Amino acid sequence: MASVEREMWQNIRKTTRAQEIQFIFPVFPNAALDLNHAYLKQLAEQLRETPQTAAPSATQDDAEAAAIRELERRRQFGDALQSWWRKY
Repeated sequence: MASVEREMWQNIRKTTRAQEIQFIFPVFPNAALDLNHAYLKQLAEQLRETPQTAAPSATQDDAEAAAIRELERRRQFGDALQSWWRKY
């Protein structure tokens, strides 16, 4: 499968996962919680695998800007996890 097509399907799965969990939760609450846990674990692994944005040879101003961008990215990730978790 081409990388563009694979990425498209991954994005589709990400957007439908919350609906799938809401659908099965009334009948299989433990399975829905397990799926939710697996999804959160996958998101955490993706965050760990994301390369740092600061370049080792950057000037101090560049390093500070990169650190701010990295903190903002992590805050957005945390917000996404919180909003996901609040649904359940």
